[in-house]
Amino acid sequence: MTLAISAVFLVALRRAGEIRDARSMALVMLNVWSAGIVALGTGLRSTASVLVVVGTLGAAVGLTQIEALAMPLHLAAVMPADWLVLAGITAACLAIFLQVGRSTR
Repeated sequence: MTLAISAVFLVALRRAGEIRDARSMALVMLNVWSAGIVALGTGLRSTASVLVVVGTLGAAVGLTQIEALAMPLHLAAVMPADWLVLAGITAACLAIFLQVGRSTR
């Protein structure tokens, strides 16, 4: 996952040329990864786990898409296509994570 986040950061930095864009992409990826781990670990069987996942994803959206929150943190809005890319990369990392977990049991 560290390599994936680093790669997303560097690609976003090269593509947009602004650190704000790269920082936003890394933040979103970390939040989506965190929400994915909680969802996989708990199966979303409790209200608390659902609230944690929704809150984490909501924070990612709020901090990057609401200008009043993004500006003090020096973040930029994440484009819709980038959300799909980040979700796909995170899903692939979670699949690898699950596979490695199964093979070590």
